[in-house]
Amino acid sequence: MEDDFPGRWFNRKVRFFRIHFFSLVCLSLSLLVRGVPPSLHAESTPALADVPSSPQDVVKAFDTTQRARETGIAGYSATEHYTVRRNGSPDIGAELVARSTYSRGKGKDFQVVSRIGSGFLQSQILDRVLDHEKELYAPETRSKSLVTTDNYDMKLLPQPETVNGQECYVIQLTPKTKGPNLLDGEVYVDRKTFTLVRLKGIPSASTGIASGRPDVLRDFQLMEGYAMTTHADLKSKTFLAGATEINVDYSDYKIQH
Repeated sequence: MEDDFPGRWFNRKVRFFRIHFFSLVCLSLSLLVRGVPPSLHAESTPALADVPSSPQDVVKAFDTTQRARETGIAGYSATEHYTVRRNGSPDIGAELVARSTYSRGKGKDFQVVSRIGSGFLQSQILDRVLDHEKELYAPETRSKSLVTTDNYDMKLLPQPETVNGQECYVIQLTPKTKGPNLLDGEVYVDRKTFTLVRLKGIPSASTGIASGRPDVLRDFQLMEGYAMTTHADLKSKTFLAGATEINVDYSDYKIQH
């Protein structure tokens, strides 16, 4: 019989190539299903020590982002649109649009662009809200108003929640001192970035707005790496004044670093 050495050699090479090709395909599919081994993506994965492993770590991570926000933003300007409704009516009783300017170390100021509606609600509600905002951002009171562990005892609650499509830790806030700029309430913190998503509660002392201690809610969105307020609600109810609801929308931010 004639020796078929070249043919046998070629067949072995083909089988070898098929086996190795099949092995590579299986390995690729395995990586897609299970994920790349740690040695292949170690540089792009946070170190285990950086991932919060306890309630205290979560609070610390949030506190760190809050302090970074305060030192990272030198100033900003924004358009703020205020509306007031009374006693459950869908009609707007008063409306104000202002351009706000904040500068770290100097405070916050407003340039009123327009006013519509009740003069009484303008002077007794909206002007007081603007005055309270100025006080909140004044250099002498700013550090005492921040949502940090300097001003609050913080406790991570066991049940996470979803707010505006974001998975959040919920941290209970208890002011260390009573004041109109400190809330008894909660913060909702993005589980990936540890930045503010929502803040809600009741001032621990009278603010002088409407009932004096309204229910407060503020929503935030990340802009240029920082959580900025996009919407706020203040709701109060008293026997004499009835129900008052103030809504604020924030837009057109210009941030200085």
